Amino acid sequence: MVLTLILACLIRLTPGETERVIPIQQVKMYEDTERKLDFNSLLENPDVYLNYQINFKPADYRPESAYWVHYDFCLLGESQYLMEFFDQSIDDIQVMLKHEADSSYRHHVFGDQYLFHNREFNHKNFQILLQGKGQYSVYVRVVNKEYADIRVAIRSYDKFLDYALGEYYLYGIF
Repeated sequence: MVLTLILACLIRLTPGETERVIPIQQVKMYEDTERKLDFNSLLENPDVYLNYQINFKPADYRPESAYWVHYDFCLLGESQYLMEFFDQSIDDIQVMLKHEADSSYRHHVFGDQYLFHNREFNHKNFQILLQGKGQYSVYVRVVNKEYADIRVAIRSYDKFLDYALGEYYLYGIF
């Protein structure tokens, strides 16, 4: 089982690893210039739409487009993890997340245009608590009126608490 997960996932957190930042160059991406592509259509033909964009840079971002991102990752340790989006100014993020034990994708909606108290965590960034050990498939749709940093971190819950408390403590001082 563990060997199969290791071979199937290019992005993985091993036991004891507390954080992994997933750079945009390690995910497949599609620019939907008309903002019309829906998740079911993407899921039917992902290879038609999604490609690695290793040279993508902030200057390439077009606010009139929607961006789809896809990646798979594996959690090999027993720790509790969460997925965190760094850019707290994104207007609309839709995340479709599937754990290997799920029969369908769970749909999460975040964004600066939504009320703060609707977030899963009362934190400036957007987070999703993960189910635990295993393989995950993630599709993300991002719409924003200016450049959006689409990087994501997978963090242990302890690492998140440590950095978040320290960050908010420093915000309070300054």
